[in-house]
Amino acid sequence: MVVLVVRRVWPLFVLGVATVSAVLMSLSVWLVPGLLVTSVDGSGVWVPLAAPFAAYSAVVYSSRPRGAWVLTGVLTLVATRLWELSFAVAASGVLLTAVPALLGMYVAARRGLIVALTERAERAEREQFLLAERARAEERVRLAGEMHDVVTHRVSLMVLQAGALRVVSSDERVRAEAEGLRAAGCQALEELRDLVGVLRSPESAVGLVGGVGDEGGVGVGDWGLSVLVEESRAVGVEVVLSESGDRSVSSPVVARTAYRIVQEALTNVRK
Repeated sequence: MVVLVVRRVWPLFVLGVATVSAVLMSLSVWLVPGLLVTSVDGSGVWVPLAAPFAAYSAVVYSSRPRGAWVLTGVLTLVATRLWELSFAVAASGVLLTAVPALLGMYVAARRGLIVALTERAERAEREQFLLAERARAEERVRLAGEMHDVVTHRVSLMVLQAGALRVVSSDERVRAEAEGLRAAGCQALEELRDLVGVLRSPESAVGLVGGVGDEGGVGVGDWGLSVLVEESRAVGVEVVLSESGDRSVSSPVVARTAYRIVQEALTNVRK
């Protein structure tokens, strides 16, 4: 019974010990009666009490099922004592050796089925995720194409018309306003091109994030916030830029997010 402690770690070893013990018990009945088996009336099953557990564990936990079945067969043969042709002994022997092994085979097959179904479900989930990613990528490409064909085209016309107005107008104020409109349109075109690039290739978003500080000709460390402030002041909105801390330690993602938040806030204020 002591070897049952390691039946999950060394299942074949435990089954081998049980089989050898059964053989020794059978031999002791004939060679040295009463040494290992106290009752030798011929109706008992001469196997150790650990035999059923050993047979079950060997089939369930062993990585070599063929060896487990060979040892189980030998153990069953010794337990049933077929050479004596006793129904009671044969039935008891099968019940103590073969039945636990068959039960172990059922449990092992059930566990294998559960593992296979789990792997299949995980594979199906991964495939579903990949299909969803592919659908999103196709949708991004479609949106990028529509933005490039429609929005960019319209903004380009606005920029050209503003440039033409600056050239043909004799009023200096109109020319200045036209130039401002043209510059804003050019900046909008650059941002649209960045956005189209992100939609077509999300991996390029990291590079675009790092370029926020370059908008409007401002250095990378400035984040472009001073340009937004000057634009608002130019249209009569009193804006004060107040900053604290060292922004050089911030990531490019934070820079682009801050730029967009300030830009949207100032736009709402002007509205």
